[in-house]
Amino acid sequence: MAHNRKLGRSGTPSNLLILLNTPHLLVRLRLLQGIAPLASTFTHLQSFQRIIPSQTSFRLNMCNGESGRLSQGGTIAILRPPHNEYGRRTCDDSAIYCHLLFWNSMLAEPRTLAEIRGVDERHMDVVGKCWVMIHHDGDITGHTVPSEDYRPLYSFPINAKCLGESGDGAVMELQRPLELGVGESGVVGRRVSIVTGPGADARRIAEGIIGWN
Repeated sequence: MAHNRKLGRSGTPSNLLILLNTPHLLVRLRLLQGIAPLASTFTHLQSFQRIIPSQTSFRLNMCNGESGRLSQGGTIAILRPPHNEYGRRTCDDSAIYCHLLFWNSMLAEPRTLAEIRGVDERHMDVVGKCWVMIHHDGDITGHTVPSEDYRPLYSFPINAKCLGESGDGAVMELQRPLELGVGESGVVGRRVSIVTGPGADARRIAEGIIGWN
């Protein structure tokens, strides 16, 4: 049975409610279960992202609960210990979990800022000596060719001084701006790793997939 959907003047399903609460521009997305296919919903969401400025904060109200995290634009990757050869993750005290965020400044000179959140104090020294590598692939199952890990799309060292000063939230300015989107040089959908160094003998200690924030 086909769904009967009412369309507004813009062609957006009337069941996808966008509420702008000025002056904070709080956007509430209420996705009603069974109203529209998921792919269609995200198509409309991407259209709104092109209209709403990237630095606008918005809260997602989903049908299965409300997300308490406010989006600030840019990208985010949730990093966890990588899979080993047996397809398992490290679960002991040495395991490192953190969030890696990227966003582009609104200044005339394009630049990208990176922030690392959630690093445990026990791991500050280790992470402060590491590098971030953004890979060409988007596979975190451990099936990638090891040599491909060390020919990344982008890489940069973690600023240990910045990490130590700011603690939970190390903000660094990258030497070259990143394309925070999809496509040939875009980083969205790609695997990102924290590794113990830039060489082929380095070890991955955390990784994840870059997505929209």
